[in-house]
Amino acid sequence: MDSDGYTREADTDFYAPEPGSNPVEQDSGSELSVSWTAFEFMHHQKTASWYVSAAAILASTGIVSYLLMRELFGTVAVLVLGVILLVSANRKPRTLEYLVDNRGIVAGNKEYSYADFQSFSIIQEDSIESILLTSQKRWSPPLSLYFEPKDAQKIFDVLSEHLPLEKRDKDSLDKFLHTIRF
Repeated sequence: MDSDGYTREADTDFYAPEPGSNPVEQDSGSELSVSWTAFEFMHHQKTASWYVSAAAILASTGIVSYLLMRELFGTVAVLVLGVILLVSANRKPRTLEYLVDNRGIVAGNKEYSYADFQSFSIIQEDSIESILLTSQKRWSPPLSLYFEPKDAQKIFDVLSEHLPLEKRDKDSLDKFLHTIRF
């Protein structure tokens, strides 16, 4: 158990409430709200060989880009972006408090209105489900909410009152990043 009263489940990438605690609360206006704690994104542990392989691919890409473009600036840009990618691969997810109720969605210290989103989807990643909220804004990334399976129906019930459910799979980039365990 950690200092927040949550235990880490060994086979999942999220924190689960202690048995007996109820993440669903009923507000005085009979408003259903669901709160939980989870990582902000799935993190895959990477070995030294993963980093060596990624660095080798990055170096190969730099060499090929130089041979094709014969331009040092483009090659340096590719290498710098690759190094940023490698550094971000090592970033550990923060543990966030989530709340879904009739007023909106709270993820960490950010609050969202349902008007910010077009729809939501249930996405399966290995044995973990997450909710993907599609933004109304064209260039805004979708918001992913990871949760414990026992809370899925409660979260779905609250969200479906405000947003339509859209059948959607992970996009090609997400599938590729999952394949390389990024």
